[in-house]
Amino acid sequence: MNVKGTFQIDTKRKLIIMYLSGDFNIDDFIFYHNMMSLDPNFDPEYNRILDLRDSNPILEECDIRHYVNLILSNSELKGKRKSVFLTNKPKDVVVGTLFEMLKDNLPISSDIFSTINGIEKWFNDKDIDAEFIDLTISKLKNQPNIFIHNNGNETSNYQSL
Repeated sequence: MNVKGTFQIDTKRKLIIMYLSGDFNIDDFIFYHNMMSLDPNFDPEYNRILDLRDSNPILEECDIRHYVNLILSNSELKGKRKSVFLTNKPKDVVVGTLFEMLKDNLPISSDIFSTINGIEKWFNDKDIDAEFIDLTISKLKNQPNIFIHNNGNETSNYQSL
């Protein structure tokens, strides 16, 4: 396993920027979101940007349906928000497209972009500009991996949201 996950919660902008790299499956994705939800600054209504450009999601429709059902069953995660998938590989667009198709009962507006400038225009918020997004993602790439425990071992234990 070579998955890396980091995130930054910006309370001023009410925004969570997330970075994933390497191969990841649904258990990794749920673990990642579980760790994020434990952060004291986490708010389910904060908008989100998920950078998948350096990742290889190993997800199928049933996995995304499972993830959507987990959110639906947990009121602490069901906030009204915007969520954006940033990708540069056509096959990764499928992840965002499936999420868009399956999220009918969630109060989430989502879209898929291949450029940070596209995200800036979609958010239409002067505080969420391309320079800020790019700088934050660059910093996230160098932060410690949340999939590595203090003992240096990787983890991908399934944990329900």
